[in-house]
Amino acid sequence: MKEKAMGIDVDSKNLVCCIVVDEDKSRATWNTFKNQEKGFYEIHNFLRSHKVSLVLLEASGGYEQKIAIYLSANNISVYVVNPRRARDFARGIGLNYKNDKVDAFALGRMAQVAKLPPATHASPNQLKIKKLVVRRLQVKSDMVVERNRKRLADDEAKESILKHIKFLEEEVENLEKKIKALIRSDTVMEAKKKVLVKFKGIGDVTAAAMLALIPELGYIDNKKVSSLVGLAPMDNDSGTRKGKRSIFGGRSHARKSLYMPAWVAVQRDPGMKIVYQRQIDKGKKKKVAIVVIMRKLLIRANAALRVHIETQEKNLSVRKGEK
Repeated sequence: MKEKAMGIDVDSKNLVCCIVVDEDKSRATWNTFKNQEKGFYEIHNFLRSHKVSLVLLEASGGYEQKIAIYLSANNISVYVVNPRRARDFARGIGLNYKNDKVDAFALGRMAQVAKLPPATHASPNQLKIKKLVVRRLQVKSDMVVERNRKRLADDEAKESILKHIKFLEEEVENLEKKIKALIRSDTVMEAKKKVLVKFKGIGDVTAAAMLALIPELGYIDNKKVSSLVGLAPMDNDSGTRKGKRSIFGGRSHARKSLYMPAWVAVQRDPGMKIVYQRQIDKGKKKKVAIVVIMRKLLIRANAALRVHIETQEKNLSVRKGEK
């Protein structure tokens, strides 16, 4: 018999919780709590009273982060999955209709039977950096829009656009200063950043983005991290038909953070340039070839951080043994 698990359907105000025993919904137990500190405490007590230590939530625009961190800090195994994957699972077990209670039950059942990745959660500092990194990407996107407008603008409108572009450039600089300051204030992240910036194409801001947007980096294998970010090519075959492989899903902000660094790597890293040119010689489009570089850059970073983390853990155990 599978161990009991709890699924949590998250929104900005409420957390609908369902403790699942097995596939029989009549044996499940539901309760609703507020998405705030008091509610987190009540959920923890709810889990303890039912002797449950396994929880699954779906990513909900950041509203799931506080409860995930709270429960994880209280020795509960917490997993966060992509909403599409959760919905596909629900349909797969016959739950084609949708409401908060059904979603919570499906998540609890998924926690019982699905093979989930290691539960790795961002630290409070990583969450702060993540918000700044995402904001920087938003501002950079606004800059692209304004520069495109400038091409067709007359002199009167162009003056306003140039002022806005200057403001946005200053805002990017301010955000980057804040990101770098937060990294420096965290000894663990600063050490990891030093590992990442050794790779051509990865600077301080890109390293911060990778650490904040992919907290699993260094803790999971290369295939999983590629899939997590949405850089793993997916097969599209059936019988004798061989479809075109493509990437989809994953963490879009993390992919965006790797795009320009990949181009820098092609320019400055001879090995990456060879890999890129090999793809072009095969007839691949430039955007397809650069995705290969993005994936290779991510895999190299993941492997290097894994070695770094293992070394740190080994040194820590040696120091404890000496005491």
